Amino acid sequence: MDIEPESLSRNELVATLVAALGRIEELTARVAELEARVRRDSSNSSRPPSSDGPYRKPQPKASAMRKKSGRKPGKQHGDPGTTRRQVADPDEVIECAPAECAGCGTDLADAAVFGMSKRQVFEVAPPPPPMVTPLCQPWVRRSALSG
Repeated sequence: MDIEPESLSRNELVATLVAALGRIEELTARVAELEARVRRDSSNSSRPPSSDGPYRKPQPKASAMRKKSGRKPGKQHGDPGTTRRQVADPDEVIECAPAECAGCGTDLADAAVFGMSKRQVFEVAPPPPPMVTPLCQPWVRRSALSG
C-alpha cells in the first residue's frame, strides 16, 4: 500500500490512521496469542511430558522452589555426634589374616603380628513373620419347623 500523504485530505489521513491503528491492534493480539502458544508445555497445558522439547526444560515455579537455609548438609557444627560403640564381648570373632604379601607374594604364615585393626558389624535380625489367626464364622440356617 503506497500512499502519498501530501495528496490526501485531512479526513482521508485520519481514516487511514484509524485503519492502521485497528490493524496494529489485531496484529498485537495475534502476536500475543502465538507467544502464549509457544510458551505452553506439559506443566501448563494438557500436553504429555514427551511433547516437551529435549533442549528446553520449563523453569520451576517460584512457589515450588525450596528456600536455602544457609546450612551445609550433614551434621551441624556443635551438635553432639551419635556413634554406635563397639561391644566388649561380641558374639563371634572372625580373624581376616592375609595369606601372602600383597606387594611381593611372600608367605605370611610365620610372620609376627605387630598390630590389629578392629571393626564390628551389627547385624539387624529380620522381623518375625506375622502371626496369622483365622476367624471362622459358621453359617447357620434356622429350620422352618422350630418356630
